[in-house]
Amino acid sequence: GSQCIDKSASCHYADKNACKIYEYMKDICPVTCNECGDDTYGVKCGIETNAPTRIINGVDVEVARKYSWQVGLKDTNHRSEGYFCGGSIITNQHILTAAHCVIPSTRKGSLTCAKPVYRVFVGIGDHKQEETTDNFSDFLELIPSMNIIPHPEYNCFTLDNDLAIIKLKMPIDLQKHAGVIHPVCLPKDDSKTYQGLTATSTGWGSVVGYNEGEEYSPNYPNILQEVQVSVMNNSKCIKQRLISDNMLCTANEEGYAEGGKDACQGDSGGPLFVKQKGRHVQIGITSDGKGCASKENPGVYSRVSKFIDWIEKEVEPETIFTLP
Repeated sequence: GSQCIDKSASCHYADKNACKIYEYMKDICPVTCNECGDDTYGVKCGIETNAPTRIINGVDVEVARKYSWQVGLKDTNHRSEGYFCGGSIITNQHILTAAHCVIPSTRKGSLTCAKPVYRVFVGIGDHKQEETTDNFSDFLELIPSMNIIPHPEYNCFTLDNDLAIIKLKMPIDLQKHAGVIHPVCLPKDDSKTYQGLTATSTGWGSVVGYNEGEEYSPNYPNILQEVQVSVMNNSKCIKQRLISDNMLCTANEEGYAEGGKDACQGDSGGPLFVKQKGRHVQIGITSDGKGCASKENPGVYSRVSKFIDWIEKEVEPETIFTLP
């Protein structure tokens, strides 16, 4: 990945014990590259929130903000309506999502992809998309985007390189909300395939499955949903779907693409993550599926590990969070 340098030469190993003191770190060492340890600013990635409250064959996420890096995207003209896509918090000011969420559908007959939308609103810290309190009204925010950056090699016809970064107009105060809002961890590099691991997909997308070509009436849940799926071998998936090395596929928990569990319409852009060392690492971005939870049609995700260098470059001077 790209190398960043601390803004202040005053940030030395001796400062390590001050890493949890936000004002000190902000002034002395704004960009640490984890030199001062995993607890910089008191923020840890991929931690489940255990604040008690009360997807296709998925279940309600029973704990509000259990996966607090999950965000929802709203259209600027329909802010009172539900989320049209998902995303994940990767820094205090950047959201990772799918490019097809922020680039309008290509007109029939067009040979070029459309330009990205001008602005979206991002719901931070939400749980029930139709309610405004969720018992944590002081943590629920709707923040407008300042900049939307699709991957420069995104192909709207094949959905290759289907990812985008949204820079928020205002940063999320992760230090203030420590223990409630956590960014997700990202892979350090592209050394793992995650094949055979059980992964979790989350979103507010439709909970009604369908086969491609069928008449479809989506049913969107109020409460954030989660579903467990198994990461497939790409060589097996490519026999059923046209995919590139930049993608990964999921099947049901038994490892078979027999349907029954999947992300669906409205889940796009949301995270697919695995648990490692007690933390959640995002390995995929919900991208494409032929129908939802349909037999012999695996779910397809953008493979996050293929894009770490690009993500790091686009979020500078902020830094992404990885496992210590």
